[in-house]
Amino acid sequence: MTLPSVPSFSPRRSALWTLAGAIALALAWELAARGVKSELILPSPLPTLRSLLALLRTERFLLAALGSALRVTAGLALAVPVAALVGIAAGLDERANAFIRPFFSVVAATPVLSVILIALLWFGQDRTPVFTAFLMVFPVMAANATE
Repeated sequence: MTLPSVPSFSPRRSALWTLAGAIALALAWELAARGVKSELILPSPLPTLRSLLALLRTERFLLAALGSALRVTAGLALAVPVAALVGIAAGLDERANAFIRPFFSVVAATPVLSVILIALLWFGQDRTPVFTAFLMVFPVMAANATE
């Protein structure tokens, strides 16, 4: 039995559906905020957008965002070559594949939030984004390199 094919959309039509999805998400957010009735717990989209725009004009926020982006980029820069080497080794040798498989299972089963909390204790605030980015990217890249 073959499944019916999904018609392909033009880029314009796809963009319209994406816009419709974003609008639906914003409306759901607004309704949830009205239901909660507390700006502290769940602010509505417009005040949140105003706050974001105000933050984007401050040097402190921009420096913090740039610092975070650099830390995440460092994690990616470490993860990609290490994952490529491990993945290629696992793809070429079944023993290496069997050796690395438990690590992949543990990483996949561990909630990201718990990893971040433990990393904060181990590495501190500055190194946690590097470690977390490495840990999230490494298994995916290594698995792809293995294949």
